[in-house]
Amino acid sequence: MKGGKGELMNSNKANEYYKLALNTKDSKKRLDYLIKASNKNHKHATLLVGYAYEDGDGTSPNDELAIKYYKKAIKLNYPLGYEALGMMYQLGNGVKQSNLTAYKYYKKAKTSMADLNMLLLETYFYDEIKNEIEDSDDND
Repeated sequence: MKGGKGELMNSNKANEYYKLALNTKDSKKRLDYLIKASNKNHKHATLLVGYAYEDGDGTSPNDELAIKYYKKAIKLNYPLGYEALGMMYQLGNGVKQSNLTAYKYYKKAKTSMADLNMLLLETYFYDEIKNEIEDSDDND
């Protein structure tokens, strides 16, 4: 059942790991938290894990793992995953260089900013205002 209590708890745990990642200066610990959040399907954390593997932040650089996480971000319907994968193709990092493939991924990245804004709202404000949201939903 989509949108059930288990999914909400999973989402809350993902946000908790994501926030812990944002608040740690140790790059290895940050990556560990981001991976935990990604395992709970946190979209932006998944993208950041890809960036970490691409750049070697908290780990050794690994283009294959970066691509894996960018593809996961895409499966999670996160348009920045397309952009990151497009850059890999444009530069030929971990894949055969192809401007045409890069163009196709960049084109797919074009999406409504509303989705990204909603993600930011949920990530940063949900825990603080969830009771108000629930009360508001009950009054609609």
